[in-house]
Amino acid sequence: MNVLLRTVRRRTLIGLDIGTGGARAVQLTRRGDRHTIGPVAVGTWSPETTEDGNPSVEAPGNLGDRLLGLRGQDTFRGRRVVTGVNPPAVTFQSLDLPSSVFTQKDANLPQVVRWEMERLLTEKAQRVETRHWALPKPQAPAATAIGVAADRAAIFETLAHCRKAGLSCVRVDASAAALARFGARLRRWESKHVWGVLDIGLLEARLVLCADDTPVLVRRGGGGGHAWTTRVAEALQLSLSAADVQKRDHGIALNGRGARRETDGRPDRDSRGRLPSILLGALRNELRHLAAEVKRSYEYVLSCYPRRQAADLILVGGGAAMRNLPEYLGDALGIPVRRASDYLGDAACRLQCCCKPGYGFEDIASAVGLAIEP
Repeated sequence: MNVLLRTVRRRTLIGLDIGTGGARAVQLTRRGDRHTIGPVAVGTWSPETTEDGNPSVEAPGNLGDRLLGLRGQDTFRGRRVVTGVNPPAVTFQSLDLPSSVFTQKDANLPQVVRWEMERLLTEKAQRVETRHWALPKPQAPAATAIGVAADRAAIFETLAHCRKAGLSCVRVDASAAALARFGARLRRWESKHVWGVLDIGLLEARLVLCADDTPVLVRRGGGGGHAWTTRVAEALQLSLSAADVQKRDHGIALNGRGARRETDGRPDRDSRGRLPSILLGALRNELRHLAAEVKRSYEYVLSCYPRRQAADLILVGGGAAMRNLPEYLGDALGIPVRRASDYLGDAACRLQCCCKPGYGFEDIASAVGLAIEP
């Protein structure tokens, strides 16, 4: 029998996300417009600390050896990888460039972007690689593009670590763009939507707001998991490692449907009910600041695109696992807030996860986005 139509399955390049406390490697199998996730490899390490005791953003000296260890965890096809650059090695700038330079496909556009980025970056200008992407046409005066400036030395260092691990890095991408590609496959967003991805990492929370599957705003949302753990440790008089366990296992309390209520202004006597209330008190300022930053960001983007409406905020990163965090932010923002894993299995989700047990879907979001072709 002759085959009239055959859907081709194809392995993607390996998405390699190198973070402060570990690295994630992901390869996808593409079939049509859907991707199946797997194989996956995850490595973690304790980052070096700075003089003030905070985790250092510097990669460990034996990073190449650690990446080599990732390759032995699962069966990847090929050695070609796509990796990303994260803040502070990359910065994003909103650019107000004439629309004509995009519509006419001006050959000088990359140089125009470079000049504008040099003007904004001043002393950093000679040490960075610059790129950009155009934004959907706004309905109000607003930026028309986002410029990206990546530290050239950080890029070369990453390439060297990949080579030491026997990997061939064929593309270096911006983390925000990878997160946007990841979120775009969790749901088919409508043209009226403004939706976002909030990546709660070890050092900071990074917010990416999108319209038409394009990042239109990239900004820091506040402190990350380390700052939260420090607040919990101070409140409970625990070590950082013990505080991290309490934060992860108990989460924060909610004064509403589906949560234990406080009586007479004091937490429940039950230990399982009391700890979430204490954790909420310890993290209240951090969470309020985060919610305020996200709200202001949505309001700004909606002022640029007044015909659109706020849609989902997707939580990824290690901090996304904290119990009751989506409900807290959803109440504060008045929009749906969901973990990335909550979309798996939906009819509109074009990602299928066939990972081995023990891999958190939120933890590999950036790596998945890097593996998806632009």
